[in-house]
Amino acid sequence: MSTANSYDEVIYDSTARYAMHPDSLATLATLTGMTPAPVHCCRYLEIGCANGGNLLSLADAYPESQLVGIDQSARQIELGRKVAQALQLKNLRFEVSDLEEFQAEPGSFDYIAAHGLYSWISPAKQQALLRQIKRLLAPQGVAYISYNIYPGWYLRAPVRDMMLYHVRNLKTPEERVQHGRNFVEFAARTYEGLESSWAKLVQDEAELLRINPDFYVFHEHLEETNQAIYFRDFIAQARAAGLQYLGESGVHYGAETLKPEIRRELEAVSADLIELEQYVDFIKGRAFRRTLLVHETIRLERAAPLERLTQMHLVAQARPVNAKPDIQGPSSEKFRNDDGVEIETSHPLAKAALMTLYEIWPSTLTFPEVVEHSRQRVGPDLFTLQEAQNLLAQGLIRLYLAGLLGVQTLPAPFCRVLHERPKTSPLIGLQARSAARIINRRHREVQLSGLDRLVLGMLDGTRDRDALLDEGTRRILQGALEIKRGNEVIRDPAVIRDILAAELEASLQRLASSAVLVD
Repeated sequence: MSTANSYDEVIYDSTARYAMHPDSLATLATLTGMTPAPVHCCRYLEIGCANGGNLLSLADAYPESQLVGIDQSARQIELGRKVAQALQLKNLRFEVSDLEEFQAEPGSFDYIAAHGLYSWISPAKQQALLRQIKRLLAPQGVAYISYNIYPGWYLRAPVRDMMLYHVRNLKTPEERVQHGRNFVEFAARTYEGLESSWAKLVQDEAELLRINPDFYVFHEHLEETNQAIYFRDFIAQARAAGLQYLGESGVHYGAETLKPEIRRELEAVSADLIELEQYVDFIKGRAFRRTLLVHETIRLERAAPLERLTQMHLVAQARPVNAKPDIQGPSSEKFRNDDGVEIETSHPLAKAALMTLYEIWPSTLTFPEVVEHSRQRVGPDLFTLQEAQNLLAQGLIRLYLAGLLGVQTLPAPFCRVLHERPKTSPLIGLQARSAARIINRRHREVQLSGLDRLVLGMLDGTRDRDALLDEGTRRILQGALEIKRGNEVIRDPAVIRDILAAELEASLQRLASSAVLVD
């Protein structure tokens, strides 16, 4: 966990990451023949949890679960505890502990996560981490470890080295971050107008530094230890600890995203999945992985049969490039996710499935529901039920592995219906009122306007529309939000209420679509 002091000095403001969500881990396990614990009532451990941003959202969403977070930084743990206590989250426990000292019975956890930890600890600690995961993981458990990898990290490491050299004589974190940023900006300016590979590398890293907060820069670029590893070597270490490779969590971007002819050539020279994944890293220049591990004794079935997919819930992760895609016709249509990865297909069933899920986003459909909606959309006589199931099962699994489709073991616990007294969860309401990151019930950060944040912070389930207008007016008058007409701030309560009344329903609709409301 690096050193305790560095994280006491500079708090790492952790957040929810869907790749760490137990459902993300359970999905791939289920598709490969495992029987992981039900997500809504699981036992979950996060090693190196920082101030608990990931765990707090999970505990808020799944009250029947039991969650534990450990970290060496007492200051970070105390921050997480204060929020958990304020919200009376009885299912969440934080503990100041080194990973080797943490005490729990063997097999105590269904899911274990260690994000942003492995690359920041010594080789001896890395081995200890893997042994501890092996000991604590339930027989059908799944572990998540993220880490920096070669060859992509070779492109980032020189800028880190540059920054470390420049700040070598500075002591305080604030000085180190500011001077490190300044030097990379200086270096980037010297390459303006140049076309060299080195110039692009420095300028890309400078842009990354611009958009990330100080705590990220300090711990990513200026920690004493931050060492990447080749995927093949990481897997060798995992095998030595009695663990095997399940796959990647979140966005996979493996061989499925390569052109078919390239994928075939790599498969021909690869003895097994591990070699194939290593070759993909070489081809793509990947710099980061989110790897899932399970016990070595488990027999995995990589080709998911149809019956496993029928248990799952599907959610859109790609949108049509064309504003009015041709679903029934022979033309090809492109669908693209937020990271720019896209697929082009002319198959009517595939187009119908992707479009149907896009239109109901962020809600989910079960696989049988997607099949039925797609058949009706293209014409039920065009494909038999069995033909549609087989065709979509093969295609949707590939889309899932390519990051263009979300597959879940259960739907996320949010509400799309606007009740008379709309309600959000206690944690989301607190986040809205405190200017913190807002994590929705899909376990993702959402960006909201000032008005939507104000409205969300009032949704405790006790207020109807009139009460929301009254309370919103009061909060605006107290300074929670400025409403202007031209350059003049409006102070008249009646005018403020009228403006809120005109905007309230649209704001509530946006919040419902953002997956921040609950029943």
